[in-house]
Amino acid sequence: MSLIGRLQFGFAGVAAGVFLIAPLSATAQDAPEGDVTQEASSVLNEIVVTAQRTTSTLQKTPIAVSAFSDTLLQERQIIDVRTISTQVPGLVIQPGTGTSNAARIVLRGIGQENHGVMYDPAVGVYVDNVYEPRTNGAFFSLYDVDRVEVLRGPQGTLYGRNTSGGAIKIITRRPSWDFTARGDVSRGSRDSLLLRGYMSGPIADELAAASISLVHESGDGFIEAPAYGRKMGKKDKYTVRGKLLLTPTSNFEVEIGADYHRDKSDPSIGVPLTVLPGVDNPWASPNRNLYRSELSGPYAQGLTSYGGSINAVLELSDAVTLTATTGYRDLDVIQSVPFAQRAGTTDLGTDYTAQNRNFSQEVNLELDLGRLTGVFGLYYFDEHGEMERGFFGYAVGHLLERKTRAYAAFAEMRYEVIDDVFLIGGVRYTEEKAYFRQFYYQNISYPQDERADFDAWTPKVGVNWNINEGVMAYATYTRGFKSGGFNTISPTSIVGGEIGRPLPYGPEYVDSYEAGVKFQTADRTFRLNAAIFQADYDGLQLPVLYPGTVVTYTDNAAGARVRGLELEPSWTPVEGLNLYGAMSFNTGKYTDDFLCTNAYTVRINCRDKKIKALIPRQVTAGATYQHRDPRTESC
Repeated sequence: MSLIGRLQFGFAGVAAGVFLIAPLSATAQDAPEGDVTQEASSVLNEIVVTAQRTTSTLQKTPIAVSAFSDTLLQERQIIDVRTISTQVPGLVIQPGTGTSNAARIVLRGIGQENHGVMYDPAVGVYVDNVYEPRTNGAFFSLYDVDRVEVLRGPQGTLYGRNTSGGAIKIITRRPSWDFTARGDVSRGSRDSLLLRGYMSGPIADELAAASISLVHESGDGFIEAPAYGRKMGKKDKYTVRGKLLLTPTSNFEVEIGADYHRDKSDPSIGVPLTVLPGVDNPWASPNRNLYRSELSGPYAQGLTSYGGSINAVLELSDAVTLTATTGYRDLDVIQSVPFAQRAGTTDLGTDYTAQNRNFSQEVNLELDLGRLTGVFGLYYFDEHGEMERGFFGYAVGHLLERKTRAYAAFAEMRYEVIDDVFLIGGVRYTEEKAYFRQFYYQNISYPQDERADFDAWTPKVGVNWNINEGVMAYATYTRGFKSGGFNTISPTSIVGGEIGRPLPYGPEYVDSYEAGVKFQTADRTFRLNAAIFQADYDGLQLPVLYPGTVVTYTDNAAGARVRGLELEPSWTPVEGLNLYGAMSFNTGKYTDDFLCTNAYTVRINCRDKKIKALIPRQVTAGATYQHRDPRTESC
């Protein structure tokens, strides 16, 4: 047994902070399991990733990818999906507008601001290889996670749906063949409480093993709300996950996972910066306290999500492996949030209830024929979502229904043309069939339907060169695709002289050019991964305000270009001390004529304007220190 003390500090972008964290913990293992080589703390660990559907080390993977083992997640205090963004170049993860349980994920300036059954993310989230199409519930704990991989840039060949911005892969821990248990308790201000526990072990010798994890988080609010007589912003959520590993034969295994997530936290309460005319409220003053809100409309938020995955792996031979991944998710959401107070009536706000069910099936064949390696695959996705607005009377009541079926076939190969020089080629064909129905039952006596089909070929070509044991360089071209969708337009609106109805918008395409170098010293004490890229977007999907309103719809910008440089250094100058960083330097603008809306809801031409969500400079730096007392190396 060893005694280890840790100190971590960091700063990122416009914020700075120092954190000293000392949770109570009970641990029945000295080093967590995972795809990481555990060595002395005087060298950098090698992380094994599956970013390209095949197993390789991070330093030999020819794409821009950030990876964090379970050890790194603990050392850098990355406790949930949201805090990953502080460690990845160009990544921003924030709560969606008016909610605390839906994620707004932007990578290299590309993302989706809205959430719900009508909006698809541009950065795909995968849990145990299963695509999660809704960002509601994305802020779950990473306590039982083996590693996290963030793939930057479009992943148009190997990954399921809508990854024109990138992909976040979360791989949970495999059940272990030895009994393992750990847990911790943390307390903080505003009565905050974090409970985490994990247990794993065999249930049938060499045939089956199981694990279970539990996370609970609670805490009081911090925003004064005089209309409610209490502070808003409380946390109340928990997650439980169970996994079963079956190994009936030496060449066949099945990993089954199931999880349940419940969140009854308060929604993100607004503190309006302006006062609408006619509002007579002593709390609504221009010089208000920004930790106090005068809003009095009904607040409601609830999320229940359950689902699971089955990952089966069959080794047909030393050179051929067949994998099958099945996923299912059931999601229910209720949301009611005011955002402005108006005179003599209810607050302005938004409210809805939503249900979403999705199923996916993927089958991959992995080949390793010496100089030629690759992956062939088939993919199927089926989703059905429903939403009702106006259950608290904020909006005119209406029902929305969306169905999507997607099919894809893909292949990616890598061939070693000469020693240590590889050519990369791949292609994916995607076809989607979309159906949308809206029923404004307070305005019209019948529902309105719309259908659309979307398809795309997304190729990839590239080359990578393993210059020596510590240096690898690569260059790639990739085309990405994000399917189109539907805007709901009230039948009381007149669009082009016709009564309002569902209005489709087109797909989003991106051509991405990337080059990078991954460098590591022979003694593995210093590492620097660098990538430079250019992404040209056609039909970029953006939320736009209706003129004179605060209501948004999705439109296709004519074009956009993003260029950037990303750096990830890591250095261990002395035993026990690790210095690390993540940096991105980006520029981007809309490249063609595009009508957008300014802060005064006036339409203007946004050609040559900066891309809204792109961060020009982002810098994170940190350090961890581990002290080992030789007097306690054994006890």
